[in-house]
Amino acid sequence: MHNNALLAAGRHDSFEMVRNNPKEWGRFVESAVGAHLINSGLKYRFNVYYWNQGGYEVDYVIGKGNDIVALEVKSGKDSTNLGMSLFDNEFHPRGLYTVGTGGIPLGQFLGMNPADLFHI
Repeated sequence: MHNNALLAAGRHDSFEMVRNNPKEWGRFVESAVGAHLINSGLKYRFNVYYWNQGGYEVDYVIGKGNDIVALEVKSGKDSTNLGMSLFDNEFHPRGLYTVGTGGIPLGQFLGMNPADLFHI
């Protein structure tokens, strides 16, 4: 989704119900990060991808020129992801980042230019 309002439009759940359901809240958080990446990619000229191999995944991979950066979105207690390690070993990205729990706070990430992750 380019805008989380579209994700929420057909729902009849209150914000509190979604916020208190870790699985649903995780979907909204991941979608918000994805929308920010896609919209920023259009402006700052980078591409947004998803990576999955053998059941392991990385939520978002952004690419600009020959550089790639991997992002994992975490909205709950568990901030580990074996997919990030496997991706790192195979592709050696410029950066590996967690957005949310144990990483860049969600509000901070949504206020930044994701292209800056290529220079950190």
